[in-house]
Amino acid sequence: MSFPMEEVAFNVLRAAKPEGAPIFHGWSGQPLRVPPEEYERRLQAVKEFMDSDGISLLVVVQPEDLYYLTGLYTIGDSAPQALILPKDADPFLIARLIEFDLVPKLSWVAEAFTCPDSASIHDVFCHAVSKYLQPKCRVGLQLASITAAHYIRLRSFFDASHAACVDASKTVEKARLQKFEFEQECIRAASAMSESALAAALNAVKPGKLLSDLHATAYSELIRAGSEVPGYVPIVRSTDPSGHGSWMPAEEVRPGNLVFLEHSACKFGHHAPLMRTAFVLNEGEASPPTWLLEAERLIQKTFEVCLPMMVPGAKAKDIDKAGREIMLSNTSDLKMSARLAYSTGSTATQPTGHAGWGDADFSLVGNNEAELQEGMTFHFIPWFQKYTEPSGPLGLSDTVLVTSNGGQRFGALPLKMTVLNPDGSEWQNQIA
Repeated sequence: MSFPMEEVAFNVLRAAKPEGAPIFHGWSGQPLRVPPEEYERRLQAVKEFMDSDGISLLVVVQPEDLYYLTGLYTIGDSAPQALILPKDADPFLIARLIEFDLVPKLSWVAEAFTCPDSASIHDVFCHAVSKYLQPKCRVGLQLASITAAHYIRLRSFFDASHAACVDASKTVEKARLQKFEFEQECIRAASAMSESALAAALNAVKPGKLLSDLHATAYSELIRAGSEVPGYVPIVRSTDPSGHGSWMPAEEVRPGNLVFLEHSACKFGHHAPLMRTAFVLNEGEASPPTWLLEAERLIQKTFEVCLPMMVPGAKAKDIDKAGREIMLSNTSDLKMSARLAYSTGSTATQPTGHAGWGDADFSLVGNNEAELQEGMTFHFIPWFQKYTEPSGPLGLSDTVLVTSNGGQRFGALPLKMTVLNPDGSEWQNQIA
């Protein structure tokens, strides 16, 4: 269904949701993927953070935040599309004309402005925003997501209106840190899909198998299990260059090498990442090497010790310290360079937008004095990097929910290394 547009200024087009259409529904009155009460909760939470940040008008351009607050997402660039959220007035959207038909289909926001690509979307922005600018008002800009050139143009416009610009890159992200019932159920569904795809990929690991084929197995199983296009494609890594994001052409699974797998399914933008590691024994090896056994044991112990610590009020740095001490007690020269966990589970887009993982930069890491809150979710990643041969990453992870009873895993896949014989059969003995 198309909606009429009016030209309210030269090359500035406006469209509005029909009167009487229910709030927090699409323009035709259709229900959206996120229930109305959840959108209402999110909007109220963001306005509370606007108050605490001293912001009277918020300009939202981060793709994840647009998706989180409105349901709108596109594969286009973030700069031309924006949600304008005045503190004491209804929000409105600005979008390219070529993507404008997504607004009534995906979003509840009742007013939107646009222009053809032959005109200036910046001029559309200035026209739509100008009536909300009062002298000395504070405008929040997501500086982490706009170019310097874009900022200079916006700053010039706001300076002329005597409005102050402040960085609001984390204002929406702070509201996203706590996940409530709807979001938790989305993450739980994504976790089940992630585990299904991870199990399929692990089952496909065989000597001589192309890493690209393992990637294809993981990705196809994610989609088959019900995932939307995820915020990042599956990672499949083996020996050097182990820091590379994924497979390289013609790489194969080889005896004596690690195979590292990580991915996440997506449910309404919500993700549940996890990682697992496989190892193929060399000819003549009767059991896994000591360093692999030790890595598994210490990762499991880190889960056992740290998850009970993940309660509201616990300090992030204390949990990291406890986990890091366990991990670094290894005698196999395994390194732990990464943080112990980072916030995840909130909306992310594909291509992955600017916030990505780590809402509000909240991680379990030694320099974070902040306290955990009920409903936070983390990708808990006690993860070693092995730099001696055979080099590579060793990780067993899960998405974890903070509760009053400690951290609760969303998944159920065993936290163990997968060990294969040189012929590809599974090594039968139990790893201690």
